[in-house]
Amino acid sequence: LCELDVAGNAVNSAGADSLTSATFRDHLQRLSLDLHDAQLRDRNGNCFPELDFFSMKSMSSSSLVLRQLARTEMPRLRALNLEQRFYDSLCVEHLLNWLSQHSLSWLRLHGTPGEHDLSGLEHGLGPSGIQKLLQSPCMNSLEHLDLSTNQLGSQGAEAFAKAGNLQNLRTLDLASNEIGPSGVKALFHDASLPQLRRLSLVDNPIDDEGLQAMVDSPLLDQLWDLWLGRTNVTDEGILRFSEAAQIGPQLHLNLNRTSLHYATVRALKAKWGDRLSFTFVQWL
Repeated sequence: LCELDVAGNAVNSAGADSLTSATFRDHLQRLSLDLHDAQLRDRNGNCFPELDFFSMKSMSSSSLVLRQLARTEMPRLRALNLEQRFYDSLCVEHLLNWLSQHSLSWLRLHGTPGEHDLSGLEHGLGPSGIQKLLQSPCMNSLEHLDLSTNQLGSQGAEAFAKAGNLQNLRTLDLASNEIGPSGVKALFHDASLPQLRRLSLVDNPIDDEGLQAMVDSPLLDQLWDLWLGRTNVTDEGILRFSEAAQIGPQLHLNLNRTSLHYATVRALKAKWGDRLSFTFVQWL
């Protein structure tokens, strides 16, 4: 058995123990778990010598799962998908300690929608969490980073301008993070992302000012794919952006579920052709 996927099932502590027994872990290459107040126990120290992809979803509000994960060895790990309901300061500390032990190429840290619950904890990493993450040595090897739904805000996006270890990053997903014009300006003008080719800013409060901030940026010229669906851009703003000389012929623009007039979409289609995606656009 090289691949085990039990995502969608509420695995308890006993179940996690069984799934991570030596019978399985010595040969597993891909493992996906949903843990509800469960833990990867380490009575003798868990080690997954061949695991290169690990996916875990935890609805626990404590840092218990990440603390146990930090004691689990995955020497060949290259890809991590982690869905965590809460990221308090202790949780972030355990996460960074664990990440520092690996050279990942693919990382997805997905928060959950919403602001707070009765616990008073924030959902997602937030601005302080992303600042700490971007200072981690694990960023040096990353090629794909998904931080969607983490309540980063423009302050969190501005943290990328201070990160000098993202030289290999090729794909960045910042969807649903409350990023406004100032965050866009920091990403496009101040951040050092020489290899970035795909950027998602879907479902952020980006308006025409944010679009204009993308113009005259070397980042715009190097991108292959730019997702701007479900933003606050207007017809006038997107048409003006479309005429920017810095847009390279390789760029594909995704405006899914963006409210635009039919005449605007026709004009965009005439210029962009197959490089424009507007499936499910809300016609005005």
